[in-house]
Amino acid sequence: MKKRCIAALLALLLLAGCASAAPGEDRGQNPQGEADSRQEAGEEFSIRIAFNKNDSLNPYLAFSQANRLASSLLFDPLIKLTPEYEAQPYLAQSVQNNGSVLTVSLRADARFSDGSSLTAADVVYSFEQARASSLYQSQLSPFTSCAAAEDGTVVFQLASADRLAENLLTFPIVKSGSLLTGSGVAKGVEGTGRYRLRQEEGEYTLTANESHFSGSPLVNEIHLVSITDDSALAYSVDVGLIDYLFLHLSSTEEYSIGSANVPVAMNNLVYLGMNANRTFFQDARFRRAIGAAIDYSDLLQRAYSGHAQEAKTVLNPAFHELSDLSLENRRDTAAAAALLDELGYLDRDGEGYRMSNGRRITLNLVVNEENAARVTIAQRMKEYLSSAGIDVKVETLDYESYRLRILRGEYDLYVGEVKLEDNFDLTPFFSGSGFSASMDISPELLAAYQGFRTGTGSTQGLVEAFEEELPFVPLAYRSGMVAFSRDFPAEVTATEQDVFYRIQPRGEEVSASQEQR
Repeated sequence: MKKRCIAALLALLLLAGCASAAPGEDRGQNPQGEADSRQEAGEEFSIRIAFNKNDSLNPYLAFSQANRLASSLLFDPLIKLTPEYEAQPYLAQSVQNNGSVLTVSLRADARFSDGSSLTAADVVYSFEQARASSLYQSQLSPFTSCAAAEDGTVVFQLASADRLAENLLTFPIVKSGSLLTGSGVAKGVEGTGRYRLRQEEGEYTLTANESHFSGSPLVNEIHLVSITDDSALAYSVDVGLIDYLFLHLSSTEEYSIGSANVPVAMNNLVYLGMNANRTFFQDARFRRAIGAAIDYSDLLQRAYSGHAQEAKTVLNPAFHELSDLSLENRRDTAAAAALLDELGYLDRDGEGYRMSNGRRITLNLVVNEENAARVTIAQRMKEYLSSAGIDVKVETLDYESYRLRILRGEYDLYVGEVKLEDNFDLTPFFSGSGFSASMDISPELLAAYQGFRTGTGSTQGLVEAFEEELPFVPLAYRSGMVAFSRDFPAEVTATEQDVFYRIQPRGEEVSASQEQR
């Protein structure tokens, strides 16, 4: 892996040395001074981003990471999510949620690049393309149908009531039938987005859509730089080839990116699974003792170099509904000791480990050896639990062996990660199958979760029920990041759904219109 990254970096350095500035741009000796003057004046400016010249910029045809990201500038969703996961209408004028039915009214001022108006038929067509795509298939699985109504609205039918279902309407809207139009990079590129695609002499540029309902963006032109190797993207800002890039940070090697950056909240939950079929874990007090013994701040720094947020409960810490709740620091070594004492594990062996029935309490923890961050977590777990008097044996396994061990219930603890959908669907944990088959989910906790989903309960009710039982230990929600050139003359706010969510002059307050861009 390291050799491949070095080779990619060398290739980028060669490309950067040969690359010329975009038309009209001066990449001269004083980029910082130029950036500062643009910042003060709040003037429009241009940037460079990556794309793959061998791939389409249509979101349902693109196979490269770069083109999928760039396509978000050409296509709009019905709903945008704020960094706090709050749904904001975008192509939708309004969304009415009647439990298991969403009725979407569309904006009258949205136009495709060919000048035609957005219609309900376009949304239905886009829904069908999205549901057939591996990128959106899971996201849209709660919906059983999408249909155009006679009054021009779009009706989404859900399999079950979900008060946060509109958070899933972030899939891109394309013009009906457009996947059959155009060719190459421009194949299927007919969107309502903030930018339009322009091709001149083999060069591709995104130009601001001056008639877009969100107004004129600060970045008036985006020059597309072809990088066909996704593994090389992480270094492309550092070497000066492009100015702006989103990274999922799925590899610890990306943590060392030297460019300026801002964190991006993601719904990737890293957790400690506990096998409730084992005697120790059948008592919630033992599970809570495990959770209280963990040094979360130390864990996130060592495993993710700070590119993660502590999961103070099962829900994403960025979720706006948690801001009204008082979530306490979960590390409490005194409480962990008290719980273990209460359970009767008072005797210790010669090395200080707690005893049960005359034998040292020893737990087996399995982890995928192919993920360096999770291996670090496993190693730190051994240290934290040792301080509580519990011995841990860490087994690092190849992914297939790791997967089978968990599915067969042949573990005490495991370090896992799951990508949750943006409606905070916890079914992967509460289904009682797969990786959650050996977790203890009581009827009371399940009822609290259903109340949270349907609105008959509350977020606080779910949090309290979960913390009381703690069927698994939420450790962190991983963050991605947007990396940009150090002379970038604007402030950046990004979301995982829209990495270009807001780019504004430094120090400027956010207006209602900017919040929608």
